[in-house]
Amino acid sequence: MPATEVEVLAGVTAVLADTLQIDPDVIHPEQTFRELGFDSMLTVAFVAGLNARYGTQVNPAAPLDHRTPAALARHLVGRRVAPPTVTSVTSEAPGGPGAGVVADRALVVLEVLRGHLAGLLHRVPEDIDAEQPFQEVGLDSILAAEFIAGVNHTYGLAEQPTALHDHPSLAALAAHVVSRTSPTSPAPTAPLDLQALLHAVRDDALSIDEAVALLAARA
Repeated sequence: MPATEVEVLAGVTAVLADTLQIDPDVIHPEQTFRELGFDSMLTVAFVAGLNARYGTQVNPAAPLDHRTPAALARHLVGRRVAPPTVTSVTSEAPGGPGAGVVADRALVVLEVLRGHLAGLLHRVPEDIDAEQPFQEVGLDSILAAEFIAGVNHTYGLAEQPTALHDHPSLAALAAHVVSRTSPTSPAPTAPLDLQALLHAVRDDALSIDEAVALLAARA
């Protein structure tokens, strides 16, 4: 049975609060995502959280097209999303055991993909804009095939190179990968230590590549 707009708005607000690590009560439904301080990284994390909650494949561009929590909730209702069947993220306060898990994973996936792409293009990862279309980055058909093969190997997927047309930037592709591979057990959050990462890899909460990228990002 599809969720009501009130239910979806509550879910959007909860994921938004989790992503920003703020109290959901301070979020106004008509406040724009830009006013909330969204950048490309937060957008990836937020959309990944929505997709994990509702089992959808919302495009990372959705917060640009539907610029407030209320507008995005109406969009999701139009897609006839169902109420989540797992424990709601509202059961945890911001900063609780699950806070930032989806955000951390989305950021890690983005950095892993950025590293793969930088290696293929012989560029420094920091020079690659997560929002820049792959065509503008210089990814031709041959490199696209190599890139998606690396993504498939890292995450156990079977994507075709055409996936880069459906998800035409690193940010969009990262959100797609997270929606397809979100772990059932949480990834480690700060503070990080080697033992925690080893446990996460052993429990399949993180891949080896993700663990390395997370260590590098927090170094």
